[in-house]
Amino acid sequence: MANTRINLLKENLNKNSLDAVLVSSPVNIFYLTGFEGFSDKEREAYLLITKDKNYIFTDGRYSEAVNKHISDFKLLEITPKHSFTQRLEDAVLNEKIKKMGISVTDLKISEFKKISKIVKTVSDENIIEKQREIKNENEILEIEKACTLSYKVFEYILTKLETGVTELEIAKKIEIF
Repeated sequence: MANTRINLLKENLNKNSLDAVLVSSPVNIFYLTGFEGFSDKEREAYLLITKDKNYIFTDGRYSEAVNKHISDFKLLEITPKHSFTQRLEDAVLNEKIKKMGISVTDLKISEFKKISKIVKTVSDENIIEKQREIKNENEILEIEKACTLSYKVFEYILTKLETGVTELEIAKKIEIF
């Protein structure tokens, strides 16, 4: 499923006259890779999606997990000797990126300034979000499962809940686990 999402994003790059997009939001990283191991509180990774290649920038704490769980991405490890901006600059030069989309609402001003010195940037606020709005068949099925589960939980709570029962006990009674 992640490959389909990335391929669609690459089509959107062409439609928006972009050479690449830099993804910094953990939610969008999860959406595109299926990997949910990054914190939404700290900047632990970036994705760079070009028309031909996919890169993931992260530090050594995540290298093994990235190599194990995220396929079709080249890992560019961030180290004290090789900062994110250095790694990004190398990728921009290697891929001949002239115009890159970024999510300005997700970046710190300091990050934006550093990135803007490397490559011409434009706001891509809607590229991934518009793509995420349209659900495929599998996403619709997952939403239906979540709704069914929520219905079962609320029905149980409203009709059979006893005081002093833990959430885990409720889950076991309605056969969630």
